[in-house]
Amino acid sequence: MSDFFEAPPPQPETHAEEAEGPVWFQPPKGVLPCAVPLADVIARNDEVAIGIAGALAYTTGFELQFIVLLTGKAARDLDPFDYRFRGSQSEGEISPEMLRLGMEYADGRKSMNTNPRWARFDEDVVDESKPTMIEHGGAGGEREWRQSFWRWPLPSPGPLQLVCEWPSMGIPLTRYEIDAQLVLDAAERAQEIFPSKC
Repeated sequence: MSDFFEAPPPQPETHAEEAEGPVWFQPPKGVLPCAVPLADVIARNDEVAIGIAGALAYTTGFELQFIVLLTGKAARDLDPFDYRFRGSQSEGEISPEMLRLGMEYADGRKSMNTNPRWARFDEDVVDESKPTMIEHGGAGGEREWRQSFWRWPLPSPGPLQLVCEWPSMGIPLTRYEIDAQLVLDAAERAQEIFPSKC
């Protein structure tokens, strides 16, 4: 396993009665996000391509959509975002079948889908030194899969590294850099339409 990706800790208890959810868990309610024009391949070989297909910036974070494209030869009964492939949490290992995705801010903070760094739902103070990367909506099958991830907080200025690795599909640890200012500028244009308490 490469030195970027970390296995997840045990899942925390969640409280279903909290309808809004903490700031790190999801985009703020009542906010019209601003689209960030991002579309590119971040890693590929002869059978698989992993790309980004846009982002939505909010006032507190951003949602980034990843897309996985497979050739007919590579297509099989697999979901690259299936969390059963994480492996045993107690063993601290990640299955080579799992597509590993992560992001690293210019200041060194990072998060990943293998260890989304869940905070506690009842925490009043959230540690921004541990960004979250939480799976949101996704769909797909056979040769194409899409998955969005909520990323909190907004990135620090400078290069924003997207990192991926998929050992079972022959994708080595790969980094793709974007300018975080694209996200920060879009977040400035996000509009709060209805305050969260409405």
